[in-house]
Amino acid sequence: MKIFGKNIEFSADKDVLEILGDIKPYPAKQKIPEYYKKTSRNVVDPTDPIPYGSRFDADGRLKPKASTHLGFKACVPFMDALISGYILPLWSDIVYEYRDNDFYLSHNSMLAHPKGIDMSKLAILGEHGPEQVRGIPGVGPMEKAFKYINPWKIKTPSGYSCLFIKPMNHFDKRYELVAGIVDTDSYTDNIHFPFILNKEILGEKHLFERGTPFVQIIPFKRESWKSEIRDIGEEGLKEERKTRGILTGMIQNAYRNIFWSKKRYE
Repeated sequence: MKIFGKNIEFSADKDVLEILGDIKPYPAKQKIPEYYKKTSRNVVDPTDPIPYGSRFDADGRLKPKASTHLGFKACVPFMDALISGYILPLWSDIVYEYRDNDFYLSHNSMLAHPKGIDMSKLAILGEHGPEQVRGIPGVGPMEKAFKYINPWKIKTPSGYSCLFIKPMNHFDKRYELVAGIVDTDSYTDNIHFPFILNKEILGEKHLFERGTPFVQIIPFKRESWKSEIRDIGEEGLKEERKTRGILTGMIQNAYRNIFWSKKRYE
């Protein structure tokens, strides 16, 4: 996967690749959540009057139609977060069950493979004991965290790391991923991902389907930074007025057309 001369590599054992089949990491832009695809860019129907404040201007005329009143789908930062990096999906169905005051996850990775491949080469779930997640907000004293066993080795060029987070703006409330950063240029083993279940949402039984977007991977260059607090000054105010002038003068897409830099993940 090449990005402006930079490669991020996802590799696995040959037998594992055959087991995984079509389930593999992919650029986040390839599979957009259904809610996003179905949502209109406008907050309201463009033929409706402005839906807030007075419906009439000072002369008693009905205010303009709401064609410029855009919702989150027109927000480029929202979209940028959604489509950046890569998605690591679940390669197997996972069944959640709550019984006897405890909860369990099960999957089929140990079943016989039709081609005789040893499925024990590929696990999908590990477990953290209660003591390992004690103190994390929202986690009860006897709760355990599960671990998604990632079948892929992830490699980036020298000087580049990866941020691993729950897929941004997917709003999957069934679980919470424990975010982390790994220096994937030097660390060569598989990276696994702890997650905590939301029992209130899952109920007594629930299915996490194969292919569910589970982890978002954002590669980035490691750099040292130093913070500074200062008065914005006249030059800063001048730049601010210039930016506001552009935003005021353009009805739509000012940030997209003037300020935004497109990122590419292939």
